[in-house]
Amino acid sequence: MLAIHKNELLNVSLTDVLFGKVDIDKDFMVVNHVLLLGKYVIYRCKLDHIKPSLAVFNAKLKATSNLEFYIARKEGTLAQHYRKWNIFIPVLI
Repeated sequence: MLAIHKNELLNVSLTDVLFGKVDIDKDFMVVNHVLLLGKYVIYRCKLDHIKPSLAVFNAKLKATSNLEFYIARKEGTLAQHYRKWNIFIPVLI
């Protein structure tokens, strides 16, 4: 399975999806965060008896980014927030 990462393809195995990606340099936090959000969306859709969709996932990703933006603005760590979420800005707009 492949995922997009800074205009590159990131090779993601089943083990990486299950336990997180640890062998990438600095952006592993956002990759693992997105993997967890994907698992959460699938779980919530199962509980709500609906089919998971990319639209539901994108909405959850946008809501999470907005919440983290609010917290970063309040705490004065916007640079760190933008460093983390910068690769997803085209998806989040």
